[in-house]
Amino acid sequence: MESIALYDLRSLVARFLLFALREQHGPALSKRAVLRMVLNQSELASVLGASRPKINQVLQSMLTEGVLVREGSSLTCDVPRLEEAAEAPDASAFV
Repeated sequence: MESIALYDLRSLVARFLLFALREQHGPALSKRAVLRMVLNQSELASVLGASRPKINQVLQSMLTEGVLVREGSSLTCDVPRLEEAAEAPDASAFV
């Protein structure tokens, strides 16, 4: 519940992607790691308690910024930038 309450959707997506990367590659990740996506956007939205359009918006933003690079059904992830995004709490949660 804490992660849902304290983090914005971008942070939640980043945290999920990092979790999935560690599940696939182990705890020590290189700066760039490939994630084989097993969930579609609707399933990811359901897991994170968000709408599919909002998940799509966050993922598109990360793709545009180069945090993620789509390669078929896989994503190449810039791990340091994902870690940075994962730690950014939503300031509005404290207002």
